[in-house]
Amino acid sequence: MRHDPSASIAHILAAAWHQRRNSGGLWGIVAVVGSCAAAPVGLLAWSLVAHPLELVERLRHGAMLSGSIGAIALLASGWAMLVGTVLQQNHPALARLVPGHVARLRTALLVAWAALVLAITAGPGFVLDAPLLCACCAAGGLALLACALRWPLLWLLGIVAPFVVRAVLALHDSDDIDVALVNGWSHQSWLITAVVVTAGALLLVSIVRSGGRNHLAAYEAGRVVACYFGMGSRAVAPSVVLPAVNGLRAVASRPYEWWMARVLARRDSAPSTRLQLALGPSLHWVSRVGDVFWTIAFGSVALTLFATNTGAEVRAAIFAWASFSVLLTLGAMPTQTPGRLRKTQREQALLLLLPGAPRGNALSRWLALRLTLQGLLATGAGLLLWWGLATLAEATSPGALDLALGGIGPLCAVTLLPMLMLLWRRWAWLRPSSSFDNVPPLLAQVALGLLALALHLVTGASYLAIGVGFAVLTCAWCAWRWLRMAREPAAFPVGRLA
Repeated sequence: MRHDPSASIAHILAAAWHQRRNSGGLWGIVAVVGSCAAAPVGLLAWSLVAHPLELVERLRHGAMLSGSIGAIALLASGWAMLVGTVLQQNHPALARLVPGHVARLRTALLVAWAALVLAITAGPGFVLDAPLLCACCAAGGLALLACALRWPLLWLLGIVAPFVVRAVLALHDSDDIDVALVNGWSHQSWLITAVVVTAGALLLVSIVRSGGRNHLAAYEAGRVVACYFGMGSRAVAPSVVLPAVNGLRAVASRPYEWWMARVLARRDSAPSTRLQLALGPSLHWVSRVGDVFWTIAFGSVALTLFATNTGAEVRAAIFAWASFSVLLTLGAMPTQTPGRLRKTQREQALLLLLPGAPRGNALSRWLALRLTLQGLLATGAGLLLWWGLATLAEATSPGALDLALGGIGPLCAVTLLPMLMLLWRRWAWLRPSSSFDNVPPLLAQVALGLLALALHLVTGASYLAIGVGFAVLTCAWCAWRWLRMAREPAAFPVGRLA
């Protein structure tokens, strides 16, 4: 029997969709997609009935900008889901034993990559009147995202970004990175695009491996590290984890171990305090304090290292990107909580036997309050650090935030508090872990950012006022969930009713 290669490639491309559908998460994606489309559709509808010409132009510009950002975010999220599914199918045994398996996985990736690049070029590219630039950025960005999913250590390449900036400035004999990039693109746009597209295709081919001992070792190491960091249903034995990762985790858990010894030495310690200790270091307030401390410590060293002996504009750009990195680092706690709770899923039934432990809706409310306080600690510290670094960047070079980030920093900042609503979910119905757990929260955050952008462009409200409004809505949601918890099953063990 002969098999149609195109049919097998279609099945590979559809695997991400089927996996998400089987996990029961399609309604969440549909809701988030609708939220991303709400801002541009609403602005366009408003522009049809608006009378002042200036207001109509602002509304249409806001719709175009928010629609382009939302479309690019949705395409990038879908690409990440597809790459994750392809990497899961790239099993070492299948790569060696199934004829044509590796070739079809590579072809599927290239086909999806080319289709997304064309979609971004034909959509946001022509809307923004820069199709070639969008094609080049999409080809390189999607390929780099796929490589970062295959080799997570590539995320650390941001450390060398200041040196790349300095090399580009020296090559074009300029003190302004924007001027240097525009000059280089205007003279060699087609050559740069051809190089980026060729390199992107080669990178996509290289992330799908063809089996062997190295492939097996890399596959097992990736699975182990994913489970160890909460992306699997169970943690693994520390002896199996990579030595460097295990050493870093041991250093980071020392404050938690000290606090646990202190609590256990006291016979009159509260049952809720012992209950939170039993959930592990990743869900304890000591770890949140440690996250803030290590962010400040490593960030200070990195800024001191990279910001010395550089010009004012480059130094300001480094401060601007550091402020955005702080928001991403300290604001990720709500999206990581489900995976961390799954790691102690079996032990949670035993924790309920602890004398004096809260029961029923009291347990659900206790868990939501503890997690929210931890989230407020990390989010508040992230907002303060972001404000300090952003102020420092503006003081170093006025306008550096807009040049480096394009205004994305305030948009990300106003969406952090609403993400705490994820901690007030019905934990008893938590679904099993999958590789797409972080996609719906990411899309929801993008939708909130688009809504904030639309409100800022249309009404002229400041991001501070918009953030206060989002905070009020978040408090209202949490209060409603507080009342609903009175009629819901207890949170522990999480996922038992899914």
